[in-house]
Amino acid sequence: MSSTGITPYNVTYVTCVKNEWGKQVVKKVDDILKRYIATPAHREATLRWYLPTEQIELAKYYQRILMEPLRAERPLKKP
Repeated sequence: MSSTGITPYNVTYVTCVKNEWGKQVVKKVDDILKRYIATPAHREATLRWYLPTEQIELAKYYQRILMEPLRAERPLKKP
């Protein structure tokens, strides 16, 4: 938790049945998120729910928690 009392990230889960179809659905959701996380539109949509002061703080975490792991995993593709 940051000094302002907000968590630096939101945890979201996607669940599906534990079969091949479910694995494919989760993979597709994961692929879509990885593609769009790098876009300004995703960042704006994610941060817009917070107060301006919180947005500044969370923007630091957005880069570190969402963007850097993607860059390490593979080069980012444009949507």
